[in-house]
Amino acid sequence: MEAIRQWILTLGGTAAFTAAAQAISPEGSAKRGVRFACGLGIIAAMLSLGIDFDWDAYAMSLAAYRELGEQYSEEGENLAMENTRAYIETECEAYIASKGSELGVNITAEVTARWSDEGYWYPDSVLLSGTADASVRAALTETVETELGICEARQLWEEQNG
Repeated sequence: MEAIRQWILTLGGTAAFTAAAQAISPEGSAKRGVRFACGLGIIAAMLSLGIDFDWDAYAMSLAAYRELGEQYSEEGENLAMENTRAYIETECEAYIASKGSELGVNITAEVTARWSDEGYWYPDSVLLSGTADASVRAALTETVETELGICEARQLWEEQNG
């Protein structure tokens, strides 16, 4: 802020002037008088910030920065939530693909996470793609339901030809 910059310059200039005045003043009562006057000058320079300072502009700036901080905080929270959701979906997809590999099939999964009433993300549904016989599908469906909590009704199979 320009007012603070100007105040610092005024304070520095006053300090330099008072130091010079004290250095050239003669010893004795004259030096004590100069020292007293210089002290008053420094005090006046220090208090001048309150006189010339635009307190309304300062309050408005603080309010604007507070609002900006709240906005960034909210954006950060939203980003963290989206990253958490994406992480859960990605990890569940990798888990399902690895379970498919263990069963001898190449399966890809698209998991969709949902926000719970308790305040966390959970895997809600999955789209499974790949070619698998009925027994492998049943085993994988059971694994997804017991290990990830995605009920059979929320598991959709998409047959891939190839």
